[in-house]
Amino acid sequence: MVLALARVPSEFDPQSLSNTVWAFATAGLATPALLDVIAAEAAGRVREFKPQDIANTAWAFAAADYLPIESSLFDQRFARRCEALAHEFNDYELRQLHQWRLWYACERGCSDGLPGATLLARCAAVFRVSEAQPSHMQRQVANAVVSLGASVQEEVVLEEGYSLDMVVSFGGGQRFAVGVDGPSHFWERVPTSATLLKRRQLKHFGWKLIWVPHWQWAHHVTPPFLQQAAYLRDLFSSEAHRPC
Repeated sequence: MVLALARVPSEFDPQSLSNTVWAFATAGLATPALLDVIAAEAAGRVREFKPQDIANTAWAFAAADYLPIESSLFDQRFARRCEALAHEFNDYELRQLHQWRLWYACERGCSDGLPGATLLARCAAVFRVSEAQPSHMQRQVANAVVSLGASVQEEVVLEEGYSLDMVVSFGGGQRFAVGVDGPSHFWERVPTSATLLKRRQLKHFGWKLIWVPHWQWAHHVTPPFLQQAAYLRDLFSSEAHRPC
């Protein structure tokens, strides 16, 4: 499939290019060969891209954690196109661009191709808005964590914009980001690309991560509290001793 695509991108319109790379990145199938081909074609046509095309393409490369070396996709032409479309991006697209910026500027240490501060600030502001409400499972996890002698802050919004289900602190200064992951975070039991992107970026920003998948938590609900607390204790212990 990828080899076939390598021969036809020049026939794609901008929407087809962006949808293709977004779909492959979302499915976790975006190979370097495909990304290089898409980047090379998109770089010369970025002025034709609409807001969704820009956002999907940027997010796909961030999710795949792949910076095309032979292509100048993310250069001043990309920045100028973002600026030209600044007032046309919807909230979803602004959130995609914020994750791209976290990847491009923070993870990869690049600056060429970034749009202006005003647009970046809008992206960050939209990304920081969290309307999440703690689920029943999240409340169960929080109560079990407290039983371990830890303090818990729920629905914490970080400086980088990410929302954490919990920040858990133990004595001695140990802090963990805890995610209570329901079915929407997985394909079957495989984390989605969006889930993996969040995890990777949080780890880049120095967080020790604890993820509680819904099926594992369900396995420990009986007898209540005893298995749950032991399960969480093992997770925290394992992460605490993991090399940075």
